[in-house]
Amino acid sequence: MRKFFLTMFFLISTIFVIKAQEKTEKSTQAATNNSEITFDKLVHDYGSVYQGADGNCEFKLINTGTEPLILSNVQTS
Repeated sequence: MRKFFLTMFFLISTIFVIKAQEKTEKSTQAATNNSEITFDKLVHDYGSVYQGADGNCEFKLINTGTEPLILSNVQTS
């Protein structure tokens, strides 16, 4: 009897976890449907960079969607 209840508990817990992930994916997808980002360029080739030279580069972006664009978890490479 104990094995039965333990198995049912794990089965129900797994179902709740799967359903929670589906809702998160749908809400994230709905939030990004109306916002779109466009860059003027995606790659910048520095060529030969000399010691002490300025290594700054700017990437310009435009929100071409109809909703506000929210940038979060921005990472450089």
